[in-house]
Amino acid sequence: MKKLILLALCALLSIHAAEARTLYVDASRPNNKGNGLSAKKAKKTIQAAINIAKKGDTILVYPGAYAPIKTKNKKIAIKSVKGKAKTSLVQNKGSGAVALLGKTWSWTYVATEGPNKGQTVKANSAPYSEGMSTSLEGFVINGGFLGEGEASLGVSGGTVKSSTIRGVGASDEGTTPGAAASRSSLTCCLITDNRYVGSGCGVVDECTLKRCTVKGNVGDGYSNIASRSTLVNTLVVENALDDWAFFSCTLLNCTVAANETACSWGLPDFASTTKFYNCILRDNTRQRKEWLDAYVDENDEWVDGHYVYGDAEVHNADGKKAGNTYKNTDKTNKNPKFTAAYKLKKGSYCINKGKLTKAQKKLVGTKDLAGKKRIRGKAIDRGCYEY
Repeated sequence: MKKLILLALCALLSIHAAEARTLYVDASRPNNKGNGLSAKKAKKTIQAAINIAKKGDTILVYPGAYAPIKTKNKKIAIKSVKGKAKTSLVQNKGSGAVALLGKTWSWTYVATEGPNKGQTVKANSAPYSEGMSTSLEGFVINGGFLGEGEASLGVSGGTVKSSTIRGVGASDEGTTPGAAASRSSLTCCLITDNRYVGSGCGVVDECTLKRCTVKGNVGDGYSNIASRSTLVNTLVVENALDDWAFFSCTLLNCTVAANETACSWGLPDFASTTKFYNCILRDNTRQRKEWLDAYVDENDEWVDGHYVYGDAEVHNADGKKAGNTYKNTDKTNKNPKFTAAYKLKKGSYCINKGKLTKAQKKLVGTKDLAGKKRIRGKAIDRGCYEY
C-alpha cells in the first residue's frame, strides 16, 4: 500500500512539473497577439504574460523598458534574459507601484484635523501589497519621481533579486506613504537615488534585505532609511534623510557609514528601537534643523559623529548589550580602516571580532556582500564585508 501511495504522489508531481511552462516577453514585438509560449510568439508586455501565467510558470523577459506590473501574489518567476543592464520596469506617468507583486491592500490613517478628524481615512495613494509568492530577478525598477502631491512605490510584496530600485519618491506632507520597497524580500539589490518628502516611512519598510546596498537616498519630513525591517550583510552609506535613520529594525553584520539625519520634533535618536549585531557604524551625523531653535537648547547640537543616540541597542563581540550609545561598545569608536568602498583594510580591529548565535549564523549565510566566503578566519568580521 505504501508503495502505491508513493507511486501516486510521484505521478502527481510529474503532472505538476509537466504543467509548468516558460512564457516569453519581448518589447520589440508589435503587439500581444502571440501566445507567449516561444520567443517567436512572445508577448509584448510583461503584464500580458502575467495574465495568462499559471502557478509554477517562469516568464523570461528580453531587453527593453516595460510598464509597471501587478501579479496578485501569483507563484511565478519573472526573470530578465540579459539582466538589469538591459531590462527595466518604468513608472513614467500616474502614481503607484512599479512592481506590485503581492495581493493588494489599501493604507489607511486616522485623520488628526479637518472634517474627518478622528476618523479612519483611506490614504491618497495606490494600494500596497503583501505576499512573497512572486519572484522578480534582474531588473531596474525605476519610479521616475513624480513630484509634489504624488506617491510612488518601487516594489511591494514579492521576492526581488539582483535588481536596482531607483527614482522612487513620495510627497504630500506626511499623509501619503512611499517606499522604494515595502513588505518585500530583497537579495543582492541596489537601492539608490530615491527621494522622500513627508512620506511617513522608510526607504525600505517592513522588508528583509540580504547582501544589498542602500546608498544615496534623500528625503525631508518624516522619512528614514529603514523602518520595521531586517538588514543582513548590507551596506548602508551616504543617505541623507529626516527623522531616524532606522526605526524598529534589526541589523546583522551591516556597515552603516556617512549617513546624515536631522532632528525632527526635538528627537535626538539616530536609531530608535533598533538592534545592531556585529555592525560597523562610522561617521553618521544627527543634526538639529534650524527651525527647532525655538524649541531646544541652542547649545544642544545633537551631532553623533561615530555614535548612535537614543534607545537603540548595540551589541559587542560577546553578544551583551553595550548601552545606548555606540561609543560604549568594545573599541567601536575607533577608525575601522575602510577602503574607499567601505571594505576592511589589513589591521582593522573589526577583523575576527564578531560573534553569532546559532540563529544568526543561519541568517547571515555563507557569503558576504561581495560574494566572498563569510567567516574566513577564526570568527566573523564586523560589517558587511569579510576581510
